[in-house]
Amino acid sequence: MDNQHDLEELHSETETTLRYACDLAGGCYPSQLLDVRARKLVVRAFCSDLATRSGFGMRQKTMRDRWSQLIQLTAATPTALGFFKVDGGLRGLAETLNTDHTTLFRNLKTWVERPYPLVRTDLGSRSDRQPLRWIQIPLLTEWLIWTAEQRARLESGQPGALYETTIVGLTEYMIPMGITPPCDITSEEASGLVDVIEASKEWVSRGPETLEARIRRLREERRDTFRKIRRKGYEQREERRRLAAAI
Repeated sequence: MDNQHDLEELHSETETTLRYACDLAGGCYPSQLLDVRARKLVVRAFCSDLATRSGFGMRQKTMRDRWSQLIQLTAATPTALGFFKVDGGLRGLAETLNTDHTTLFRNLKTWVERPYPLVRTDLGSRSDRQPLRWIQIPLLTEWLIWTAEQRARLESGQPGALYETTIVGLTEYMIPMGITPPCDITSEEASGLVDVIEASKEWVSRGPETLEARIRRLREERRDTFRKIRRKGYEQREERRRLAAAI
């Protein structure tokens, strides 16, 4: 199976996961769990200077601007979920983003080839001449689904569901650090992370250099905790995929 179909099928599976969340919330529409306000919060976190400069290492403003455009494009609707079906190949995507296609290609290549890719595409899956058809921001997909699931749990009144303010706080704190969402986090663990967020506000106000130092220190102090959270989230995602494949 080529990368085009991989991404196309993954988008379909992700939509199925979103429908499960809608069922949990009593049969609502995707637009109720991922309305404009909810998506805007996630998009803002992904496009912040803290995320793009410190978390994702994008030093050039033009690259950060292009990234922000791509994030907005792949979260433009409740069912986009970090994906975008490209019309017109790489040049078509470049026109959509109002940028040069050669520069866009270099940016995509950089993001795809990271140890933990920021972007997935179907470029080059068969030959160098294969046109770009699909693009995905994996971390954005995970955070949008997490947001929908947490809001569904809250809407359905499940015990231990995170409050809206907690969901917002974790989104604003963890995305800029490039961390995958805490799929099975308890209210107590969430409260601890929110406390860190509150304690970090003064550092944020002192400027980017101090903020970067703050992020490095937090990463070192909490590396083991976040590794366990990421592992737990990975296992849960794999289980959901196995269940979806069995249906």
